[in-house]
Amino acid sequence: MVAIHPTALVDDTAELGADVEVGPFCIIEAGARLGDGCKLASQVVIRSRTSIGARCTIDTGAVLGGRAQDLKCSTDETFLEIGEDNTIREYVTIHRSNHEGGTTRVGDGNLFMAFVHLGHDVVVGSRTYFANAATLGGHVQVDDRAVIGGMTAVHQRVRIGELAMVGGMTGVNTDVPPYSMVEGHPGKVRGINTIGLRRNGVSAEARLAIKTAIREIFCAGRHRGTALEEMEGRLPKLPEVETLLAFARAIRAGHNGRQLEQ
Repeated sequence: MVAIHPTALVDDTAELGADVEVGPFCIIEAGARLGDGCKLASQVVIRSRTSIGARCTIDTGAVLGGRAQDLKCSTDETFLEIGEDNTIREYVTIHRSNHEGGTTRVGDGNLFMAFVHLGHDVVVGSRTYFANAATLGGHVQVDDRAVIGGMTAVHQRVRIGELAMVGGMTGVNTDVPPYSMVEGHPGKVRGINTIGLRRNGVSAEARLAIKTAIREIFCAGRHRGTALEEMEGRLPKLPEVETLLAFARAIRAGHNGRQLEQ
């Protein structure tokens, strides 16, 4: 059974799944879709062309599916797709794409703490954690199980790798390698995310290989191409190692330390 507070405004064309709860003063615009079991607190705004999967919890003041904050954006035919089981806390903002037919995408099981902002065309994987007031510029990609510290600012078109951890108040203007720890202003690779790797069942052999690769490629001050070639011939052929080396190669193929900037 759908429960809608009398003060909420829900457009007749919005699609609400089973057992959705809509709290006081919420606004759900035309064509928006909420999956089964979603719970909206008070004063939540769900804009048109926004689709939210099942069992998402959205807290007070969040605005999802707003138009891109980009003066070049001249179309409303853009979209936001959010997966299942996400927790979206107070005053989070997530914007739609900035180009016709484009989509901002969020996966499943993520936690976005208060005041997090995801800009247009962002792609967020699953089981990520964003602490308070973390901010992503347009076209940023965050891979599965990454952790973004509070008040961190991420430059547009940066990619943050799987199981990476970014410390609080970091300014991220280049790609963050998977499994690494980055902090500072500008952000620099400081080592590997040892605790995160252990918690996620990465073997001791893989952790040692990752530590060696990150040290030699990103921390030792060496020419990255030379270090990368050396690591490719030296390290064991493990899935985590292949992921890291492929990420490093992609950075070299991009511009300004950002593989998404071609």
